[in-house]
Amino acid sequence: MDMEKSTTKNQTTFDNDEILTLFQLNCWLIPALLPNAQANRCINQEERAHQISKLVLKHDVSALQEVWGAALEQLNTPILKKDTHFIVEDNQTWTNYGGFFGDILNTSLGWASGLGGLWFSNRKGLSSSKRNHSEPLHTDKHSYSNSQTWSGKGCRCMLLDVSSIWRRNGKLLVFTTHLDKHNKKGMQSAQLEELRQFMHEQIELIYKNFYMKSSSRMAEELSVILTGDFNIPDDHEDYNKLLMSFIHKDAMRDLYKEYGQEHDIKLKYTYIKHKQRLDFVFGVDEFSGPLSNYKRSFRPLYAHKVDVLQQLKISDHYPTTMSLLRRK
Repeated sequence: MDMEKSTTKNQTTFDNDEILTLFQLNCWLIPALLPNAQANRCINQEERAHQISKLVLKHDVSALQEVWGAALEQLNTPILKKDTHFIVEDNQTWTNYGGFFGDILNTSLGWASGLGGLWFSNRKGLSSSKRNHSEPLHTDKHSYSNSQTWSGKGCRCMLLDVSSIWRRNGKLLVFTTHLDKHNKKGMQSAQLEELRQFMHEQIELIYKNFYMKSSSRMAEELSVILTGDFNIPDDHEDYNKLLMSFIHKDAMRDLYKEYGQEHDIKLKYTYIKHKQRLDFVFGVDEFSGPLSNYKRSFRPLYAHKVDVLQQLKISDHYPTTMSLLRRK
């Protein structure tokens, strides 16, 4: 659907691109016999994974957390059979064994590969180039050295050519992460600093590999988002103390919060147990280098529509879906 100069209350003017749809969810796909799964009654992984796959197939880009290996076959197989979406290679099923044995094997191999339970997919045909029809242009990952758990939480990214939706060499860089549950011993603070360093390294690598020999105009067509389960409630003091101080160091915007303010709607919570919003999508407009006078600027993104699907109980979090547009 083409958008011809849409405006919101603050008279934001959008480009006449099409909408790009995003799906974000902490999937809670933990092998049933692990102690943490037992304690939290993490059940019905296979059925829930199948339902999650249906949502993936409805969206252009999906960024999922806590895909630890349980029911990986039920998540991936329906997507791969449709042949409309690409799953990042190291997120594909490691073994054809099903059931308990397959879950344990997929979980063990995923942990050893440093995936941190982070999973990416994108719709085929986002690129207008015949040479690159589906696969991300670049992917990478980082495991946090600071954590109170053994799970290997971390962050990862993928760069997509989305020129069939966002014209003039449009590209989208997606970061996702999953932080520890608490800031005990400053773990969340340390993880956010590791995330910042990872983002800096990846952005500079992408500029070097894709934009160094290009015109500045081409570099201006790169947009950046940061998604994930930050385990920091938006009504807690740590939202301002940790998360807002992190994003204000650079020009990042909480896209759902911004959408709610512009449309006068109450924000829905995403974490079911404590009725908290822990999952965020940030639009990244600028990112600072190690020196204060050093910045990279990106094409700003705005949420055209946001929904938290509280009618779907397919995890201990509710799914977040978002339609994204670029600003002129």
